[in-house]
Amino acid sequence: MAVTSPLSIVARSALHLRDAGPATVNDLSRSLEISRTSVENAVTALGDSGLIVDAPAQNGGGAGRPARRYSFHAAAGTVVGVDIGVASVRVVLADLAGLVIAQRSYSGVAAQPDGASKLAAVIDDVRRTLAAVSIPPSKVRAVGVSLPGIVDDAGRVTTSVVIPEWSGIDIGSQLRQAFGCPVAVDNGVRLAAVAEHHLGVAQLVDDVIYLSVGNRIAMGLILGGRPRRGIHNAAGDIGRLAFRGLNTETGQISWQTAPTAAEVFAKARGGDPAAQQGSTPSSMSSPTASRP
Repeated sequence: MAVTSPLSIVARSALHLRDAGPATVNDLSRSLEISRTSVENAVTALGDSGLIVDAPAQNGGGAGRPARRYSFHAAAGTVVGVDIGVASVRVVLADLAGLVIAQRSYSGVAAQPDGASKLAAVIDDVRRTLAAVSIPPSKVRAVGVSLPGIVDDAGRVTTSVVIPEWSGIDIGSQLRQAFGCPVAVDNGVRLAAVAEHHLGVAQLVDDVIYLSVGNRIAMGLILGGRPRRGIHNAAGDIGRLAFRGLNTETGQISWQTAPTAAEVFAKARGGDPAAQQGSTPSSMSSPTASRP
């Protein structure tokens, strides 16, 4: 079961300014239902970190000087999202309000000879993306990483059949050293479920199953509005457990009517009888499992 800590007053103040727009200390105190002193301390911390700036004052029509207003400073830094795979690496840059600045795709890590080379290639991909839009690495505030494998709640790769060289490696620590900022690492399908819950068709839905079917079968779980990891951080790692006929080492699906899942689904939509009937190995005799 996932356990989430309450957001700090500083974080709550920053999020309110980001999402609701400029506000005074009194505005924040009322909206967040916390004391004025606590808000003042939070505003000081946010100002010191460059996350807020002064907003134009509003004259309420009364006597005296208008109250000082603050606004969230989205351009104060950059966040980086990295989706790592054997076939491709995708890098997305966004400002602190989530507005995408740039996105680039690169060759996957499969061609690299060892684990260290794979990680070096990913770091180089991030640096090339930053350089392409003239953002210095010093402006990076945080990095989020999606990768294939079982990842514990500290961001260490417990095991990965897709990138086996990274099994047991603390990828987050390596990236923190490279970029000097906080780094979050998690399983790609779990993060896809979170993204769908926050931004996609599963918004405002408390319980979500996100099923990914491609070269492999995997699942992400949102229960009670929170992503679930399971006691061994393997919640959703169902492919080799729920389906017969998969490669026992890699968990890969062997499609019959086309090389890839995307092509199988395209054929099925186009009316191909074999693709519609079942495109995985005959040993996958379960009706549910045999559908593309």
